[in-house]
Amino acid sequence: MQPLALGFGALPEQTYFDLIRWTLAPGAVFPDSPVNPAAALLYVEEGTLTVQFTTPLSIERGAALAVLATPGVAMPGPEPIAADTAATLSAVDSFVAPLHAHGELRNESGEPVVVLTALVTPRGEHDLFGTPVP
Repeated sequence: MQPLALGFGALPEQTYFDLIRWTLAPGAVFPDSPVNPAAALLYVEEGTLTVQFTTPLSIERGAALAVLATPGVAMPGPEPIAADTAATLSAVDSFVAPLHAHGELRNESGEPVVVLTALVTPRGEHDLFGTPVP
């Protein structure tokens, strides 16, 4: 895990805003999402990530975002993923995990997966390692 930035002041007083780069080794599994209790935007920078959450998710495919730079082309909508359904994300795909979402992040491939995560965490909750946040 590589913390990249920590922000204060842009959000309500009792909220942290963090940017983190994760590298998941082949076969790595987070049995409960490391973004809980935060609301999080996860972006796959490299590799293939498998996710499965107890809540529905919406995946933004990288190919859909690429059309933003093309005038006059409408961006396709997100791909809905039902609760308790595994989904595979490739490089440049992203999704938002809602506050207190529970689920798994898995690297089922033979290559490392690099994920950028923007977290919004209420203070007083636990940090990513189960330690109370001051």
